[in-house]
Amino acid sequence: MSMIDNGTDRMKMSFAHRLSFLYDDKIVQEIAEQWLDDEFTDLSSLQTCQIECFYHLAKINPKRVMECIKKDWKKLQGYFFYSNRINTIISTLAYYPDYFIECMELMITKEFHTVREADIEKYFQHTDFMNKKCADERLRLIKQWIQEDKKELGLKCLQKTLEKGYGTELAYREFPDFNQVQKENAKENEDYWFDVFSGYIEELVIDENIFPILITQDFTNKIFQLINQGHISNVERIAINIREKAFWREGYIEIMRKLSGKIPYPNHILIRMQAIKELLEPKNLEEEILYWCLSYTHEIYFLFEYSFEESCKMHNEKLAHYGKLLAKDFSLFQKVYKQLVLSDVDTIQLGKELAKSSDCNLMWNLLCDVLRENKYIPERLYLLMGILSEQKNMDNIKEKLGVLSQDARLIPAYIVLVISRDCFANEMKRFHKVVKNREVDISKFYRLSVCQSFLELSIERFMDYMQDFAKYDNCDAIIWNLIAGKVKYEKKIKGNIDEATKKKILIFLSNERISIYNTSLNSMNEITISYIKTVIALLCHDKNVQHLKMFYNWLKDDIEEKSAIGYDIDMILDELYKQQPILFLDVFIENSNKGSNILRMIKTTNQVGTDTLSKIHSDILISWCNKKPDQRYYKIFDYTYGYEQIEGKYQWKKIAFTAMKQVKDRKSLALKLIESISLKLIITNWGKEREAKEILFDLFVKDKDKEIAELALREKKEYSEITEQLRKDELAYQKNIQRFE
Repeated sequence: MSMIDNGTDRMKMSFAHRLSFLYDDKIVQEIAEQWLDDEFTDLSSLQTCQIECFYHLAKINPKRVMECIKKDWKKLQGYFFYSNRINTIISTLAYYPDYFIECMELMITKEFHTVREADIEKYFQHTDFMNKKCADERLRLIKQWIQEDKKELGLKCLQKTLEKGYGTELAYREFPDFNQVQKENAKENEDYWFDVFSGYIEELVIDENIFPILITQDFTNKIFQLINQGHISNVERIAINIREKAFWREGYIEIMRKLSGKIPYPNHILIRMQAIKELLEPKNLEEEILYWCLSYTHEIYFLFEYSFEESCKMHNEKLAHYGKLLAKDFSLFQKVYKQLVLSDVDTIQLGKELAKSSDCNLMWNLLCDVLRENKYIPERLYLLMGILSEQKNMDNIKEKLGVLSQDARLIPAYIVLVISRDCFANEMKRFHKVVKNREVDISKFYRLSVCQSFLELSIERFMDYMQDFAKYDNCDAIIWNLIAGKVKYEKKIKGNIDEATKKKILIFLSNERISIYNTSLNSMNEITISYIKTVIALLCHDKNVQHLKMFYNWLKDDIEEKSAIGYDIDMILDELYKQQPILFLDVFIENSNKGSNILRMIKTTNQVGTDTLSKIHSDILISWCNKKPDQRYYKIFDYTYGYEQIEGKYQWKKIAFTAMKQVKDRKSLALKLIESISLKLIITNWGKEREAKEILFDLFVKDKDKEIAELALREKKEYSEITEQLRKDELAYQKNIQRFE
């Protein structure tokens, strides 16, 4: 142990690495155990060298290492390097049955860095290295999750067990395989694996809450993949269990697709597949309706010997045919309406036929009852859209929409149907009441930006809606969206947007403090920025009037206050200076402090020439700076570099030369510009980049002011020495890495 006690960091890492190759040697195991007991009592206090040694020792004594990790788990997560190295240990040991459940319990904690459900699921794939205990441990954990509060994760992992993985052999090369016999019994272990998990799926068929998940397209696809993997018996048993309970549309589509595909199955397998197809095919009119009306055309495309366009036409004809049958037979409608209304398949054609039924109002009420009791996607209520589209009498439309507007659970459906069928003009009073009541998430109103009747509102009525929306939580993104739609419409119809409209909108945005940060709707970040850019482009290009100053000042305050991490507002800043360059400089540059968020946002990169101010014409910048040269030039060089790179060569910009002529304290400005040369750039080749920038010192070395020239000469010499040392350090580092490897 003297090497461990007295050796250098490099020697210790090398020793631990070499010990790991002899993981099954008794003496090595004793050394590892003693080393772990002596040095690794508190993992959060380890140095980089120690955590590397710990990683290698995990290959020798994983049990002791797991004990150490579990003891210090929460403390470790504040240390990014430690936690990532230790997460690697956990991620690898998770493939071993003795440590699987312990590793999973750690991985699903919030402390585990960057873990996603997909990262968890991959450990449930079958590989050639899985033995029977691997299957048993996974089944045990899946059952536990499904019975507790992690049902969704448990079912996703169960679905993953039906896949065969091929990439996890790397884990077994990294950490030794403690159970060599498992590969010798690979076929037996594989059969056991798929029998165990297929059997559990059969058990779950009777669970009313889980059954709908088992027959989804994704789950069905995984089940039928078992045929290609040589386990058709498992598919047969699952199909029989599901068919006894219900019509399995997804299963029928999947087996039909396989039978019509190009894979050359052996004849005895084709016979069994044909039997599955006959088992699952629709057996009566009700099942035919569910098959044709709940399937996308592309799902059943293989049935048609025509082009896709012709297939769509034929599919619509089928929908119309079954729609006529349902319209005439209310008892038949009662058997299928729940599945039809909750489907996200385009059933508009079906709805058009139902609209002609004498029982249409009763049907509508039943469909609404289903929506009250179930989760639904308002934008995909195609059946209701079809019914409304065939209603010629406006009173009938208002009556049906009235059913939706009276129940908070149906308000999202009401909003979408009013907008999608463009009933806004006739529903304006009731719709505005819904807006004022604030009973729904504001995101449901985003489609108003393309609603013709809404966009045709006078600016006064439109702004009334904006005032109401401003009272909602998280209203910013939707308001920018709607205003962008309105101003684009005004521009298209009238050619120009009048001053009064511009003023009302900009004052509203400023007074209501509508933020550019869309943190509540992350999926709409990019599109929201595009809306904001549109509003700025269409409303801010006129003369520098008071309401424009008010708007620019609000946006500056917004950036200063919130500064959302990872929120790229470059396009917004670019549009602001593009429309009003002088106002932008007055508000965003002159009135901001050096340590402000504005500086961080505008100078978002260390790459020369990519900051916001570099995009402003140099004459505009110079003209603005010359009005207060001793203040503004210094401020400008906080936000942008005084030099640029053209065809790989560095040179000073025109503004730098002008600044040196305009300011009184030339030495201070020269020092500021010289210091900017040495700023670190995030690049690969340090030496060459720094060397290319040395030419920038010459402007000051040749200065007529002797003091400035001497200062520049000293700085250049120091800069060159650092460049040379960095180059040497990099070469030495590369040699050490090669030697260690």
